[in-house]
Amino acid sequence: MSATLPPRRVRRSTRVGRLARRIDAFFLSPELRNASAAELANVRMGLLLTLIASVAALVFMPIQFAIWPGPIAWAAIGISSSVLALPFVVRQTPAIRHLGQIVCATIAIGSGFSAYMSAGQAMGILPALLALPILGLLVGGSRGALIWTGGALAVGAMGAWLATTGAEPSPGFVGSTYGDRYFIALLCVVGIGAISQLFETFWNRTAIEVADRAQAELIAREARNESLLEHASEGVMIVDPFAVVKFASPAAERLIDVAPGESIGHRLRDFTVHDDFVATYPIWQKVVADPDYLAEIQLHTRPNLGRDPEANGRVLDVVVSNQLANPAVGGMVLRMRDVTELTRAEANYQALIDHSIQGIAVDCDGRIVYVNEALAKLFRSTRDEITEMGTADGVSRVYSDQRDSVLEAYDRPGPGMAEMRFVFAPDDVLWVRLRWAPASWRGRPARQIAFADITLEKEQAAIQERERERLAAAIEERTRALEASQARLREQERMAAVGTLAAGIAHQINNPIGSILTSADFAILTAGEPDGDQIRSDALEDIRNQAIRCGKIVRSVLQFSRAEPTEKWLGDLTSVLRTAVDVTARYASERGATVELSLDADASERMALMNPIELEQVFVNLIRNAVEAQPRDARVSVSSHATENGEVEVVIADDGPGVDATDASSVFDPFFTTRLRDGGTGLGLSVAHGIVVDHGGRMWLDPASCEADDPYPGARFHVVLPTEKTGAPA
Repeated sequence: MSATLPPRRVRRSTRVGRLARRIDAFFLSPELRNASAAELANVRMGLLLTLIASVAALVFMPIQFAIWPGPIAWAAIGISSSVLALPFVVRQTPAIRHLGQIVCATIAIGSGFSAYMSAGQAMGILPALLALPILGLLVGGSRGALIWTGGALAVGAMGAWLATTGAEPSPGFVGSTYGDRYFIALLCVVGIGAISQLFETFWNRTAIEVADRAQAELIAREARNESLLEHASEGVMIVDPFAVVKFASPAAERLIDVAPGESIGHRLRDFTVHDDFVATYPIWQKVVADPDYLAEIQLHTRPNLGRDPEANGRVLDVVVSNQLANPAVGGMVLRMRDVTELTRAEANYQALIDHSIQGIAVDCDGRIVYVNEALAKLFRSTRDEITEMGTADGVSRVYSDQRDSVLEAYDRPGPGMAEMRFVFAPDDVLWVRLRWAPASWRGRPARQIAFADITLEKEQAAIQERERERLAAAIEERTRALEASQARLREQERMAAVGTLAAGIAHQINNPIGSILTSADFAILTAGEPDGDQIRSDALEDIRNQAIRCGKIVRSVLQFSRAEPTEKWLGDLTSVLRTAVDVTARYASERGATVELSLDADASERMALMNPIELEQVFVNLIRNAVEAQPRDARVSVSSHATENGEVEVVIADDGPGVDATDASSVFDPFFTTRLRDGGTGLGLSVAHGIVVDHGGRMWLDPASCEADDPYPGARFHVVLPTEKTGAPA
């Protein structure tokens, strides 16, 4: 239509449309601009009525000042200005929907006020009351017309009542002339006519906008649906009850391998395998007969309508629904999904499971519903027999002492593992390791169980266990034989030590024997002297003491040779050290050596449970070794001190070269000696160490002193013995 208008009118219409769109964009929110045609037209009329009514009230103000007192006229100006500003206050908000109703309420309240203040004489309100129902219709529809018709009637009735009762108007009210009344009525008629024309224009424009918007949305929706159908992986097809194709989406035609549009008019059986169509025909009939029934079938396609028999078709999952009663569809709807790869994968997996070398079963609802061939062979049965038998017979074949534990483990949720022994015959036993995990069987929860034959593993483990037991017995027997050999060796070493010890103890026996000979010779030489009797008495006493000492030495040697503990009693360790130093003094002087004795006072107050002869032998041996550390002029230190643990430590040090670090760990080993050429036997330190240990003490060697200014930088032997305070009971 716009093409037939003159160019100037077209431009004017375009300018008016742009102005109207700008006004809409300024006052109305996007939600209102997208509302229905009726609601949008009412809102626009309310906005227009607000502007027109406010401007008209301001235009009529000179007449108002001629009729009403000044305060009332100025109040009317304020109300009109407020109504004029109201659209700007509530723009872009949902409250703008009620602007028309606010204007109608303002007109009704103003007319009622005028009728009351004028005692029913303000006849100029009658045109406004007549226009009020029309304005209510324009801004609120039929409901608004009814509401404001009632409001106009109420105001008019109040004015008529005041006029008939002879009420007096308010002071200052003049009243309007007949000319004013006709002028006001004519203006109201012109205004209502203009508003009606504007409403029609706004209504048509709004309806066209809404229709255009709906058409655009419909076109966009159709385009979106076409795009979805075009690019969807699932196909949609509509057929009649006789399976003749009425519609096929591009995806559906791709799935059945036909050109676009070529499937229309063909029957469903033309592009499916005949056997599939025959098998699913009863299901098809059921769906046709029952609109509420939904069926899922599987079809194999024939590519290119069967024109290429060598080509491989697809496998389709098809969901069939009855939409014959739907006028928008009027057919059977088929939703197709390509499951070719999934079907092949399932077939491959099934073949893999069927031909697996490991036994596999599926337990569903407490029964075995599937077994593969390997499991059937494992249980000396067939697949059908096992599935028919279920699990009862299998459980009864489990070895009795395992049945409860296996069932308890199997009843726990989640994956698990167990080992079972099946007894088929007295000489036919099968050991199996089971592993199970949750699975699905035809849509129902199930468990997949894997069986592994571990009979050979168990037999091999039993063989290994028997071999370990045999080896353990052999090792135990060899150990006993070795211990016996070691006992004999230790006995032989002890006897050898006794024999060798005799040579080492000779110097201890020689000393008392030499003293006996010296005392005897001295008694003989002094026989004729005056004090000869006293000398002989002292010599005999000395001979007796030295003989007793020799007896103790011999007795200790005999006890050592018999591996018996020697007799011990509480004695003074300090006196033993002094005796050892005295015994070795002659040997030290012959070699030019000096022996220094340093005794701690606290150590002197302590008593040790000991055999003095044995401990004297230990200290004599250590002192002689220290003297022999140097060829001549050796310096030896013998010291003792009490420790915090109630023990006494004896340290024997020399100024010799010390002991090599590599030999320090072996000096207490039997027969180990670094002076083999000097006649050493290697038993002195070993015997001394044994005596100290027998006395509950300990003994060790510091190979050399670490201090540069130490006067005794050589070997340093430590002997620690337990002691008791003086006066303690034995």
